[in-house]
Amino acid sequence: MKPLKLIAIHKSPEHNCYVFPKQQNFFTFLIKFLDVLEFQECEYDCFIKKWDKKKGEVSKQEESIKKYIDVRQTFERPDFLIEIILGKEKVFLLIHTKKDMQQEFSKLIFKSLTPR
Repeated sequence: MKPLKLIAIHKSPEHNCYVFPKQQNFFTFLIKFLDVLEFQECEYDCFIKKWDKKKGEVSKQEESIKKYIDVRQTFERPDFLIEIILGKEKVFLLIHTKKDMQQEFSKLIFKSLTPR
């Protein structure tokens, strides 16, 4: 699979938008990013992982990103809101926060894009 590349960045005073191609490895990036922000696995598992109907629980296997078209998911903390919008061909990661925190989030995004 091709490495995940950032396609575009859009900035405004209250939010930044990062645009990625819609690739399965976006979920790997997203997990790393949310982990750095101290979100718990249970906060994002239902969005990223498949539901095992037989066991009645979330499985270890990721959902296919292709399944999500025009889907919006949010993750929130008191100081920021992360919004993920999955389109047909692109994924939009919006971070709504004060301007003084935007540079820190940008650093975390680029750090999360780097392979371990």
